[in-house]
Amino acid sequence: MESKIVYHMEKFVAFLFGEKNDNDSEQRIYNKLLRLEGEELETWINTKIKKYITGKDVAYNEFSGENFEGIYGPITFKTWYKFHLDCESGEVMFIEEIYGQSGEEYVKLREKMINYQLKTLRYVRRMTCELDFITNYIEMLIMETNYDVLKAFIIQQVEPIEMR
Repeated sequence: MESKIVYHMEKFVAFLFGEKNDNDSEQRIYNKLLRLEGEELETWINTKIKKYITGKDVAYNEFSGENFEGIYGPITFKTWYKFHLDCESGEVMFIEEIYGQSGEEYVKLREKMINYQLKTLRYVRRMTCELDFITNYIEMLIMETNYDVLKAFIIQQVEPIEMR
């Protein structure tokens, strides 16, 4: 189950930073990511990029127009996922495929996410559907990732290295 969630996170990150994102078809955010280094990169990733990917704590006006690299605004994982389900792109799995027969693994992932939320938020978010669990799990993975590791991860998703 976790590998399927990570698969979707990879696809979403590739979309967000790639040229198929109509809100940033010129890849302004990605190009800035490539240019920045050190403390400036760390600050930008921790204050903007992580929120941009997760969609958590995002004020729309902070992430649109000149306030965020001149893009038209953020796109959430839920919006992206539902669009791909609706247009049957084949890029995403149905919720049933992601969860599969994951009983024991789900319990472990849920416990891991609850511990993360208690540590960072001091409460556990109410989840109304399976997709909420996936988005919250992706948030945990992104927020716990070091800034330079996240930069390398984004680059790998946008420009994957082909195995020979």
